[in-house]
Amino acid sequence: MKNILVIGGGSWGTCLSKLLVENGHKVYLWEHNEEVRKVIRDTKENPKFLPNIKLPDSLNVVDDYGEILKNPEKYGKIDILLLATPTQFLRNILKRLKNFLNYNIILVNVAKGLEEDTLKTMTDIIEEELKEKNPQVAVLSGPSHAEEVGKGIPTTCVVSAHNKELTLYLQNIFM
Repeated sequence: MKNILVIGGGSWGTCLSKLLVENGHKVYLWEHNEEVRKVIRDTKENPKFLPNIKLPDSLNVVDDYGEILKNPEKYGKIDILLLATPTQFLRNILKRLKNFLNYNIILVNVAKGLEEDTLKTMTDIIEEELKEKNPQVAVLSGPSHAEEVGKGIPTTCVVSAHNKELTLYLQNIFM
């Protein structure tokens, strides 16, 4: 069992949180919108981004991802940090994350896009903002849809990273 923190409670972040819990992992989900967080926590559903999909009772919806990262004795050391945040918010999230990452962690980006001002990819932004933290960075992408994954419909995703061992490790986590 791995401890996984998912930052971003949109459709992709929510369905991957569900999948990872069902795969036996302890998952913490943070969504920036407080109202959406409360609905997910109280109803174990995300009607705004992933309607009609029941989420596992053991999914931990958290109000502050920094609290999870800075208290490993309470929550357990986070093994994998899944970034499911829209491109326009990623850089600010990473700037805050720098304050909490004091060990080598695996970052998995699942969002698409280019930064509007710089035209940098999400991976470029991650590596630029966290270069002194030296995280292991991977990307998980489709072709798939969050609704299919949320319903448990077989689909295909690709994991890419700079080293093969990391891709195989992550493949087993998400399969």
